[in-house]
Amino acid sequence: GEVGDGLVVLRTDSTGGVLWTRQLAEGDNDEGIYDRSLAISGDRILMGGYAMGPNTATRDGLLHVLDLDGNVLAQRLIDVGFNSNAVHTVNATADGGLIAGRATGEGSYDMLLMKVDQDGVVQDSWSYGSTGWDWAYEAIRCTDRGMALVGYGDDVGGPAPSAYLVRTDSLGQELWARGVDGASADEGYTVLEDSVSGDLYIGGRTLGMGTPGTRGFITKFTASGT
Repeated sequence: GEVGDGLVVLRTDSTGGVLWTRQLAEGDNDEGIYDRSLAISGDRILMGGYAMGPNTATRDGLLHVLDLDGNVLAQRLIDVGFNSNAVHTVNATADGGLIAGRATGEGSYDMLLMKVDQDGVVQDSWSYGSTGWDWAYEAIRCTDRGMALVGYGDDVGGPAPSAYLVRTDSLGQELWARGVDGASADEGYTVLEDSVSGDLYIGGRTLGMGTPGTRGFITKFTASGT
């Protein structure tokens, strides 16, 4: 969570009793979190978010690394293109985590996908997007070692902003991308793979602009993007 100008993370036991609490801060910056920004990989806690202040390029992605006893091992600012960007979610992998967020792009922002190791060191970084404003909310590793990234795109088909799904190979090369456009502006927040068929499910919501107002949705894609 957020506290003052920084972040706080706590660990409980199986009954909900608090084992420890840590407040985190990075220099003179204000820090915050967006979505599900906490992941456990091995004996490391990865906590993502953003930092704003004199030590950033407007807004930087932020990654805190702790051990399971709450000791802070690293605090990393992630700048992409010397412009405003952020970490929206972190999902654990066997050897670290996948970061979904936003980075500088053609239409102001592109979808950001990063792979980090258990110490929070960036191993690979990719961006995907249209000519409009795009950003990512969640990334997962698929059974074929490729990745799926879901978010929001301005110019991916349809008259309104769309939920946006990108499927990559194991090297981060885009295999296909799809926009999901309803009667209103839509955002995709989460993605899940069927490990047997390779089908992908995304969940999200409309933004309440026009008919039918704010609603949730689930959309299913085959492994080839249909």
